[in-house]
Amino acid sequence: MRERGGLAMRIDAARPGRPATDGTDAAAPEPEASPAGSAAALVAERLGVRYREAVLESVLAAHGLGPTDAARVIAAAARRDDGDRVLRRSELEAAAQRVAAGARAERAQAARIGSYRWSLAELEQVLAAYGLEDGRAVLSTAIALGGRDRVLSRAELEAAARRVAAGAGAGITVISDIDKTVLPPGEQGAPLPPPYPGVRALYEALEMRDGVVDGDVRFVTGRPAAALGAVPDWLGRERMPVGAIETGRPDWSAPLEEKVADIEAQLAARAGEPVVLFGDSSHLDPEVYREVARRHPDRVLATVIHRVRPIEPDRVAGMWLVDDYAEAAVRLVVAGALTREQARAVALAAQSEGLEITEAQIDRWLEAPRGPRPTAGGQ
Repeated sequence: MRERGGLAMRIDAARPGRPATDGTDAAAPEPEASPAGSAAALVAERLGVRYREAVLESVLAAHGLGPTDAARVIAAAARRDDGDRVLRRSELEAAAQRVAAGARAERAQAARIGSYRWSLAELEQVLAAYGLEDGRAVLSTAIALGGRDRVLSRAELEAAARRVAAGAGAGITVISDIDKTVLPPGEQGAPLPPPYPGVRALYEALEMRDGVVDGDVRFVTGRPAAALGAVPDWLGRERMPVGAIETGRPDWSAPLEEKVADIEAQLAARAGEPVVLFGDSSHLDPEVYREVARRHPDRVLATVIHRVRPIEPDRVAGMWLVDDYAEAAVRLVVAGALTREQARAVALAAQSEGLEITEAQIDRWLEAPRGPRPTAGGQ
């Protein structure tokens, strides 16, 4: 190791007894340096990893990514490094798949914004008036607040800007699984079905808790990026809030460890914010979230497990086991994540989307939200 600018940088290309590689999985010359000053090079230096520029460029091109995505790919590949601090093609490929999947979700969100009309001059004036720089946050918030005619007025932009300016730093991070948590199982080859009743309204309420649409909702799935298929487009089409999508390993291996690592990265990116975890009872979500809560007991505000099949009570001890998202919203009133008014709006949205529940039942639930915060056994 040698020190450069206060950072430890590894200059040996491989562990003792292991030949240097060119970024592929076969022996080859030592990795060449990346262009000095590039964002990818700076990230690589900070993380103490090396790679071949030609291999990185090839991987980016193969996944439809450009130079502006290189730093994200390097950062994602470094998390998958096998310990020798040399990023091989296989590691870069896995990272590029992940970044490309996230980019698809971002494009879907951008397409949603692009389907609305507004005056660029008015937007710039509003941003200047409120001392803001993030126009997308203002536009997304304006859309969430109204804009049903797909035209954002000056008044709507100003209302959104006020919320963005006032709400910074007061949010809750949402970490959610996808399959059987928000996306019901569907028929092979058929279009993806609508989300579970009420889940979109619930996630929107949590996203808007701080008055800002700024990516509070993060998805973590065991699916490899190559197996996401139409999911990113589906999330955009169904108007689900999407801040990021973290995917599993290409070979589907170590799903528990990979999900925990992905969630750790998301929590690090949202340092200090409390988190609500959403999963389902069909796979390993209870075990994943138990480990996350063990590591971050002061940050996990609530864990909600959607019951899609029977589950042993011990697996969901300390979590809320719910049958639908109206119930989840009521439970989150107890956790302090939602107000009663917000929970009622979620329950009514679930009702309008097909959940069999009456307004009288909703009112009874909200008069006495069920149970204290869980301590033992899934309530």
